[in-house]
Parts: sequence; structure tokens; C-alpha cells
Amino acid sequence: MPAYTTVEFVFPKESNTPEFVEQFYRSLFVSGVSFEKVHAWGCSPEMPLDKIIEWNQIKLNADFELGYDQDVSEDYRQILLSGTPFSECRVFVLNTIESIDFHLIFPESEASKESIAFAQKLSESVWNIMTPIIIQTTDELGDSTLISEYKKGTPASCEYFCFVEDKSRAIPQQELNYVGLERGYLVTADSS
Repeated sequence: MPAYTTVEFVFPKESNTPEFVEQFYRSLFVSGVSFEKVHAWGCSPEMPLDKIIEWNQIKLNADFELGYDQDVSEDYRQILLSGTPFSECRVFVLNTIESIDFHLIFPESEASKESIAFAQKLSESVWNIMTPIIIQTTDELGDSTLISEYKKGTPASCEYFCFVEDKSRAIPQQELNYVGLERGYLVTADSS
């Protein structure tokens, strides 16, 4: 298994609505991106998108978190996206005690200026359509910021980019650039 770059979309628990999972997936389906198939880990490889949405929404509605002694077949279903510049682009749900997180992951070795710009474009679509508190990026060994830490003033992780409501809320891994948006800021790491 390769090292992955993660784009983490962090939502407060109260964001969950009956259409939450579907709305998130649909907000990613821009610029030619679409559902390819389920990541068949503990489920049938033929599971269609509507059944994945239904499964994941039921799990979220029950505030489900996979326990250490539970089988992966009980967990949220992961999806693979087509139409991206990555050899694999996977999305999964991580329901925590304090937030609902969606992780978009792709091989770290495929992080280039062009591919990061593509991931940023998908993220901006989610930022504009939904209301995550933060969108942050990390590499395999990076640490993302928990929502409770963020609310106390800890900045969001910005390995490549992040979306925040206040421009002082990005961890300065290096020089950062800020672009004002209708809601908040897009913060990008200076790659020069």
C-alpha cells in the first residue's frame, strides 16, 4: 500500500441531514469526476452508488464508529473516483466523536503542481456547495487538526492547501498565499 496524500473535509456533527452523504459525493462530481466503483473492502465489488449512499447515510444517522473488534464489513463503504489525474482516488467517511470527516486520498508520489490544483478544484466545489468547517491537507506522516483543537485556535493543516473561514487559521508549513472567497479563504502553500 503506497503512502497517501489526504484532503480532509471536516464537518460538525450537526451537519448530518438525510441527504448529507449524497450531497457530499455529488459536490465532488465536477470537472469530469464521477463514481467509478466501490472499494470492495468487506462488501460486494458490484455495489452501486445509490446503495453505498444509503449504507453510509444509515451508518451516519446511527452515529456509527467502527470498533476495534468489529469486522470491516460493518464499516462505511469507500468509493473510487474516475476522471482524476491519479492512479487511484478514494473517498471514505470517518465518523468521530466530534466531527464527520470525509477523506479524499491519492498516492503521495502523484502529488504534483497539476494534480494538487485538481484536488484543490474539487475541494473548492465542496467548500462552495456545503459548509465544512475546514478542508485541510496532509501527507502520510502529517497530522491533521481535530475540530476541537481548531475551535480552540489551533490552525488547520496546510501541506498543500486548506480552506478556512479566518486566514490566520492555517498551519504555516512554509510561506502561505491567501485568496479571499465568498466564505472564508483558500490558503495555498508556496511551492517555489
